[in-house]
Amino acid sequence: MSQGARDLLIRGIAAAKAKDNAEARFYLEWVLRTDASRPQKARAWLWLSEISPDPAEKRNCLEEALAQEPTNALARRGLAILDGRLDPADIIDPNRPPQPQEQKDADAAARPIDAQRFVCQKCGGKLAFQPDGRTLRCAYCDDELSLLAAMKQGALVQEHDFVVAMATAKGHTRPVGQRPFVCQGCSASFLLARNVLSLQCAFCGSAHVVEMPETQQLIPPEGLIPFAVSEQAARRAFHGWIRKQKLHGAQVTPLHGLYLPVWTFDLIGEIRWQCYTYEEQGTSLDVGGIPVTFSGSRHQRQRVIAKGSHPVYEDDVIVAASHKLPVDLTPELDRFVLGDVVPYNEGYLADWPAQVYEIVVSDASLVARRKVLEKARKSADIKVRATRGSVQDLQLNTANVLIESYKLLLLPVWLARYRFEEQVYHVVVNGQTGQVQAQRPRNWLQKFVDLVFR
Repeated sequence: MSQGARDLLIRGIAAAKAKDNAEARFYLEWVLRTDASRPQKARAWLWLSEISPDPAEKRNCLEEALAQEPTNALARRGLAILDGRLDPADIIDPNRPPQPQEQKDADAAARPIDAQRFVCQKCGGKLAFQPDGRTLRCAYCDDELSLLAAMKQGALVQEHDFVVAMATAKGHTRPVGQRPFVCQGCSASFLLARNVLSLQCAFCGSAHVVEMPETQQLIPPEGLIPFAVSEQAARRAFHGWIRKQKLHGAQVTPLHGLYLPVWTFDLIGEIRWQCYTYEEQGTSLDVGGIPVTFSGSRHQRQRVIAKGSHPVYEDDVIVAASHKLPVDLTPELDRFVLGDVVPYNEGYLADWPAQVYEIVVSDASLVARRKVLEKARKSADIKVRATRGSVQDLQLNTANVLIESYKLLLLPVWLARYRFEEQVYHVVVNGQTGQVQAQRPRNWLQKFVDLVFR
């Protein structure tokens, strides 16, 4: 980063904030004539767009900022405003999450309290502090990590601009017109077709009568995958799996068809990585496209730095939008072929209910980023190990990763349970492919380890 460009940029931004547009333009344009870095030039173009009264000039500045830094969220937000896709009045303060209107009215006289909120990057659940005050645990998947680790770490199916969504309440809240049904047995929420008045819960099996509850505003799904596997075929697959696992005497429940909600995300950019490895002196090493050469004895090993980058172009990264499906069964969601998605129509709910999403898109996006990060981690690890076989202190930088768009989809599943040796296990049959994903009883070795370390 150029120090001279940095000083000019600071002066230009200060003048822009003071509404001295002539002085601000002088310094900001000066930055663009120097050897400033690409992020510095992007900031200069961004602030030039702020002080420009001409929409055409403002658009040009924002496009130039994106040319320098394609993942610049503020530049993308500015273009969304110019295009009419984002109303500036809808932009929220990220440090003060919006609340339903009735909650606002009830808490109008209450004193606001600043608080941090942590989200599990594995399942999108909320992380809660443990009694020691330094450890957080997910209430759904029991993932546990330190506070420091938590802080580091039409016919067309429409997708939503993620940058626009994150600037408004839509990306952070579930709006409070569709008619949901809440199971009194397990609290799962479902969407029903207008002529459906009763339902047996697919999760707990409870039978209920719908009493036409109050209508709520929910973000509608953009599309779904229709059921392609009949109940009879799903039952055959389920019982075949039971026989294959040799679970003799297992008691099985009937299958229930259900549409599960998921978020999908499109991500672009790159993840830069750095790690330590070892090299013999006097040899040449090429890691991640960067040559590293040493002199001296060929038999002396030296700890060196290896660097590289992993390109990111991920289409439709799937993240579960509810916590009702056990975490160890969620990998089945990744096996759906999204090329079969059709536009959402309420008529599909005439035979099967659809669960209402529980995880908002902002929280789910963290899980999507985590998935991409793990993919990059494996890629970097393989590159280095293929060259030297040693990887230490691998670090990844996701600053240049951008979530471009997202959508809400419904995926077809058949749910069931079976009891074996007094324990209940959950089963998912993919409603598109017929594949079975199920929880398994622990074998004798796992039971022995549990007994020893109890």
